[in-house]
Amino acid sequence: MVKQTLTGTWRFRQTSTETWLPAIVPGDVHTDLMAAGRIPDPFIGKNELQVKWVAGQDWEYQREFDVEAGLLAEERVTLVCNGLDTLAEVFLNGHSLGQTNNMFRQYRWEVKNLLQAGKNTLQVVFSSPVAYINARQAARPLPTMMNGGMAHLRKVQSHFGWDWGPTLPTCGIWGEIFLEGCSTTRLTDVHVRQKHVDGRVSLSVAVVIDQWSTGDLSVALTVTAPDGSVYRASEPCGHSQGRIDLIIQNPQLWWPNGLGPQPLYQVEADLISGTQDGPPLDRRTYQVGLRTLELRHDPDEWGQTFTFVVNGVPIFAKGANWIPPDSFVTRFSDAQLEHLIRSAAAANMNMLRVWGGGYYESERFYDLCDRYGILVWQDFLFACAPYPLDEPIFLENVRCEVIENIRRLRHRACLALWCGNNEIEMMWRMWKKRKNASLTAAYEQFFHHLLPAWVRAEDPDHSCWPSSPSSGDFLQNPNGDSRGDTHLWQVWHGLQPFTFFRTKYTRFCSEFGLEALPDMQTIASFACHEDYDLKSGVFLHHQRLAGGNGKMIFYLTNRFRLPAEFADVVYLGQVDQGEAIRIGVEALAAQSPALQRGALLAAQRLLAGHFVGQHRLRRTLESPALRCAALFCPGGAIS
Repeated sequence: MVKQTLTGTWRFRQTSTETWLPAIVPGDVHTDLMAAGRIPDPFIGKNELQVKWVAGQDWEYQREFDVEAGLLAEERVTLVCNGLDTLAEVFLNGHSLGQTNNMFRQYRWEVKNLLQAGKNTLQVVFSSPVAYINARQAARPLPTMMNGGMAHLRKVQSHFGWDWGPTLPTCGIWGEIFLEGCSTTRLTDVHVRQKHVDGRVSLSVAVVIDQWSTGDLSVALTVTAPDGSVYRASEPCGHSQGRIDLIIQNPQLWWPNGLGPQPLYQVEADLISGTQDGPPLDRRTYQVGLRTLELRHDPDEWGQTFTFVVNGVPIFAKGANWIPPDSFVTRFSDAQLEHLIRSAAAANMNMLRVWGGGYYESERFYDLCDRYGILVWQDFLFACAPYPLDEPIFLENVRCEVIENIRRLRHRACLALWCGNNEIEMMWRMWKKRKNASLTAAYEQFFHHLLPAWVRAEDPDHSCWPSSPSSGDFLQNPNGDSRGDTHLWQVWHGLQPFTFFRTKYTRFCSEFGLEALPDMQTIASFACHEDYDLKSGVFLHHQRLAGGNGKMIFYLTNRFRLPAEFADVVYLGQVDQGEAIRIGVEALAAQSPALQRGALLAAQRLLAGHFVGQHRLRRTLESPALRCAALFCPGGAIS
């Protein structure tokens, strides 16, 4: 296997113009326009309004490159695109390779017959996502709580605006893009599983193979333990599939943060020729933590449990909701990402819920969660809208997306749960007058039957939950307290006092929180001194929740006199928020362990997610108020 990256320096232009500008891949059109000085930073002041035109245009990206000699010597050469956002047509040397309509999928095209010695030209032409969803929404209106039409397109839903962030539906090459060469055969799928019996772990690796020439094949498995000891095994395999098993004696178990260490094993699966002693024909590597994990739903006196059990130990899940760390995700660095995950662990969190309006996260994200013991509740990417799942073309597109991402993530030690969507089932009754029987039937069929069946087929080792919140049964009290998970927004949205948390008994709280302003240093990064007023145009623009500023003042004045100085309003709002979260966490954690088994903050609502386009978890963890409050007790205290 030979690989030639095509990331780095490209050029781009608006398709209706002749002016080319420099671009960086991975990236997007907004960051490239900012780097070229063509648009202002949309997070500052009301600049977002000045850049709305960008999403309504079509854009072309182009790169010239020479093919490496070793690549052309391979029998097959494939162009691999790991992140095209979203509506794109790809051309190589003037030949159209195909079109894309899903930013969460990998696209592959065989291109050896189109490559040439010397210069080659790769073009990617992006169509406006706004024009697309407007046309689709006009043809088939879908009810929504957010921007109309977003559900027609498999793109980050929060790009079209949310109650915590801006409307910036960008486009571009946001993932790795490269040429891949191989001869005779390649691995198309590898499934790493583990079975724990009598203090040993049986590690099994099943492979799917694409072989286009004759010859015997074998799979060689190498497992390197955290202490450096190495386990090896090899088995002959067929031309299309194979399996190999390996026993690990005295396994070092992986635990969530606060309950034990996080030892990680390195697993290497090589596809080799039966007569070949040289390099493997193809190779896959994985980071694996040895542990058992299940989500138990046992009947009891209150209804039904919702308890994560790791290595036979029921745990109290404590953590936050994770939304995209930046509206322009490629400019968020690995160092910043590690700081957030490490900070979550330092705050005694052991779970993050990857929220359904964002991305399937990067490999780096899951690597860090493995390392720091942070379990991941993984939503599939549907949020707050009915989707056209009764349309066969749309459904097939989703099927490819789901299977690809299950296969990418199922081996992860940190993976705790697959969840169908965010809040759609809870909102369904709100759309009663606007939905139709076809959408209702398609929703139930997909999230309660079809999607769980896909998960069982591809990843039988993890549970699939239909929605968050949900009782597990379609439209049966989806945000109830006796079974399933609950979103508790009576405090904040419902203006209930903080003490409400002490009266509420639920099985698992997967969202709660309270909004506050960011610190003054952050405010100074997007507002001028003359804007320091909640009634100013800048602050009204950055507040995306109707009545949100009034809610903050309501809670602040219930506990304090309204200060005259804006900086004091900011500080007391953070103190107020810290108290709300402290009371909520303590109340949820203090309930009977048999009753309540989880508390996940809605981090996107904490410390001014509405006001800046950066990650809300960072604001939560770095808040002076929350540093003073005990965000979560150490692992042993409430586990």
